[in-house]
Amino acid sequence: GSASPVISPDLPALVVDTGDPILLHCSGESEVAWSSKKNTFSNHTTSTLSIPKATYRNTGTYSCGYVNSSDQGIAAIHVFVRDPSNVWYSPSFRVGVTEGGNVDLPCLITAPEYGSNVILIMDDASPLPPGTNYSFSAEKGIRLYNVQSKHKGYYRCQAQINGKIKNSSRIRLVVEEVVKRPVSVMMDPADHVRIVGEPFKVTCRVISPSHKYVIRWVTAAKTVMRTKKTDFENENYIIDDTLSIAAVTMEDSGKYICIANNSVGFRNASTMLQVVERGYVHLIPGQATSQEVALGESLELQVHIKAYPKLLQWVWEHTNPLKNSKTTIFKSQMISGNNWYNNTLFLNRLKEGEGGFYTFHALNNVTNESVTFSISLKSSPRVCKIKVPANDSSILQCTAVGYPAPRIEWYQCPVHSDRYSEDYRLIWNDSRPQVVNMLPFQEVEVESTILFQELGDNFTFCCVAINGEGNTSDMLHSLTITRSVMVLPNKLFSPVLSTCIGALVLLLLLLLFLLYKYNQKPKYQVRWKIIEACEGNNYIFIDPTQLPYNEKWEFPRNNLQFGKTLGAGAFGKVVEATAFGLGKEDSVLKVAVKMLK
Repeated sequence: GSASPVISPDLPALVVDTGDPILLHCSGESEVAWSSKKNTFSNHTTSTLSIPKATYRNTGTYSCGYVNSSDQGIAAIHVFVRDPSNVWYSPSFRVGVTEGGNVDLPCLITAPEYGSNVILIMDDASPLPPGTNYSFSAEKGIRLYNVQSKHKGYYRCQAQINGKIKNSSRIRLVVEEVVKRPVSVMMDPADHVRIVGEPFKVTCRVISPSHKYVIRWVTAAKTVMRTKKTDFENENYIIDDTLSIAAVTMEDSGKYICIANNSVGFRNASTMLQVVERGYVHLIPGQATSQEVALGESLELQVHIKAYPKLLQWVWEHTNPLKNSKTTIFKSQMISGNNWYNNTLFLNRLKEGEGGFYTFHALNNVTNESVTFSISLKSSPRVCKIKVPANDSSILQCTAVGYPAPRIEWYQCPVHSDRYSEDYRLIWNDSRPQVVNMLPFQEVEVESTILFQELGDNFTFCCVAINGEGNTSDMLHSLTITRSVMVLPNKLFSPVLSTCIGALVLLLLLLLFLLYKYNQKPKYQVRWKIIEACEGNNYIFIDPTQLPYNEKWEFPRNNLQFGKTLGAGAFGKVVEATAFGLGKEDSVLKVAVKMLK
């Protein structure tokens, strides 16, 4: 670059008296100009500053430099305008500094000789804050070093001239605290949904420890409106910067980022806007929709819902096709968020009949959705029964019902056994018995078959049905099994004769069976005792004919399927059984049967 300009007169400082003229020339290799535009005129490479009559207010430093900013050379000269009546000149009455920095208080002495004894004082005559460090320069004034917030206030420069005290004008020092914390940025909620044409508004809250901050947005939308509200609380600036769109379009979908920063650093928060053409309800099961639960256990059914607009109604319904029951409505727990919900149905200690379909329905003002859970109750085996098929007396069949499907174990027991024990001899473990019937909600009926001819006559069979929930058993003594007798054919009998004899035998057996059934029909007799009357009491006597026998009181034995023995005594035993058609034709009840010897 060019050499620095030259000022004439070539002096570090110029001292004049009040009323004297000041004439300063500046010249350089290119166009030059004085920093003060007043009282100056230029002629390309020269510029002149002329003050016809100087006053103390003209005291100060005058600088001259090149007009072309690429030439950085500057020349300067300090001018003192001596005025005994005005020892001090302050071109500014307010100065600011950042905490920790240095600052010049512009109290300029008007003559060099006045500055031999200068100090700094507080305007209110109080002592300077502890640790105040300063120096004095005739050209600059008083410089304060490492200014802290405690230094803010009003100051004066004081000079002692010929024993007299001369004070400058009052100067206010403003100390700006250093920002030690970054801004904080908050935006809630995290995402938004709008239908095309709806308005959208989101607010970004910025908390700043100082008034120096910058906030800007990065948006998916091209056209937005912004409004700002500022408060001051607890030594912090709180700014709510709100962005709004009058009517959203599909193109407005995307991310909206609010960015704020101060001298410490940047912070940002963001939100998502999803623009849809129409409202929706989406249901997401919290677990598999098919559940298996043991009786007495508890279950929680959870559904996560995404919906816009907000849900208006939701409900749980329960139906059990096995019981042909009416629909039951349940209450549930609902937790809601921003366009989402979590619903939980608590099923505590499930009982028999509480399996089935549990359906959750949810709707808003646009659409509705539902999701169904199928709940199967795991149960221990029941209705375990040994029988001899009518069409084949050489085998035994054991049937059982339960879920999961039970396996069948056959045991050989001592003759007089009345209950199953694991110590008995295992004949066969049928791990996959034949499935006879699959009842609703996976309650399975199974059947196992075993040949008994080769096992002997004098022992007891025991059939045990087992699954993960429990077991049940039934016993049958071999002596009670009627074996078929195979008769060898005789040549003396013709086919016709054989047919006739067979028919007669069948008729005879039928007659004997009917006679046996008739004799088994329960008899009854009415026993009546006359209650003796006492004085002062009235009694009503009933004719025994008013209490006729009712056949409905009788229950067929073949409608009972016997289970395990519950107890035994000298006169017989009590057996668990399942009664089919007791009271109602389609009813199935567990009963206890007293069997007498």
